[in-house]
Amino acid sequence: MSILNRKKIEDLISKNIFYGQMYAEGHLIAEEFNNGGSVSERVLSIIDVLYQMEQKAEKSYFDTNEFSFEIAIEKEPLASEIVFYISGILAHISREKGKGWRVFVRKSIGQLIPDIVITEKEASPTEKGFEKGVVAVIELRSKETIHPLMTGEDPNYFQKYIDTLGVSLNDIFIITPTLSVEYQDRIKSVAEQQEILSQSTGLPKENWVVLSENRSISNEEPQMFLTTDFDDFLKRLLER
Repeated sequence: MSILNRKKIEDLISKNIFYGQMYAEGHLIAEEFNNGGSVSERVLSIIDVLYQMEQKAEKSYFDTNEFSFEIAIEKEPLASEIVFYISGILAHISREKGKGWRVFVRKSIGQLIPDIVITEKEASPTEKGFEKGVVAVIELRSKETIHPLMTGEDPNYFQKYIDTLGVSLNDIFIITPTLSVEYQDRIKSVAEQQEILSQSTGLPKENWVVLSENRSISNEEPQMFLTTDFDDFLKRLLER
């Protein structure tokens, strides 16, 4: 029994150190952004590092399920790690800019558990949710789970946030680390896919924050092209 308890303690310490390092990285990102630097590439590179670490830790599971980077971002524990990492960046950005935001990570609000909710300092939830004071609602999504929204299968998907959190579509954001563009697809760019999602749901196209485009050209190896969406996303948040 003592061995088991010690193992649990060691795991807990290791996890605390790991999350502490991610939070510290968020501080560096915030400082770089505050100094006028572009941070999109660095944010994506850390997410990729988290994915590579998960591949090594769960190698047999990843091999069996053939999880690509694009799909794996919504699988646990990687999804929780990415959400925590992004929330840390936002918390540090708030502190650097004196915004006083409160950043909630997967907090149960009414019947919802959004990935990230940012509120003003004075905002307080009621039993049913927030009536005002929500700055942004953020979801982590892969193309696989966004596709039904793009095809119009659930055009009122975001209504739950509007009703419970007192927000508009302008306050809702989706973050996707990478988005594939296949050679045989009719859609040839991330921008076109953002436009289709906007037309299907009413979400402003710039509110789908895509960090990179994974483009497959003919039979060649896929190539990844970075975007500046994350920098633009942070700038829009700070305008609120």
